[in-house]
Amino acid sequence: MFKAKPKFNLLRIPQVFSILYISLLTILSLNMPEGNISLIISITSFIIRMAPILILILFLYLSFQRPYLGGFLYIIAGICITISLQSYNTLSTFLAVSLPIFTIGILFIIFGIMEKY
Repeated sequence: MFKAKPKFNLLRIPQVFSILYISLLTILSLNMPEGNISLIISITSFIIRMAPILILILFLYLSFQRPYLGGFLYIIAGICITISLQSYNTLSTFLAVSLPIFTIGILFIIFGIMEKY
């Protein structure tokens, strides 16, 4: 007579945050420099800008399968991005670039543990 409410899957929260962050990075990577640049240079520049986004999409796919692995990969990606972009120098750059990736990784690990128990 009474139907049980479906259980809310907490792993959807970091997945949605990850999709939003990847979408933001994709929009920002579409900014192309103006001027007389050849088509080959423009395409190469676009591919170089999309490489980190494709890696994050791969991590997102892996986190759908195994949340712990995805969480650790996101944390490793956050460390690599922090070091390569030197976002540790200014707080605003760290908060905008690196912190979302660390947060997503930590959320995947925490909610993966909560789903298991």
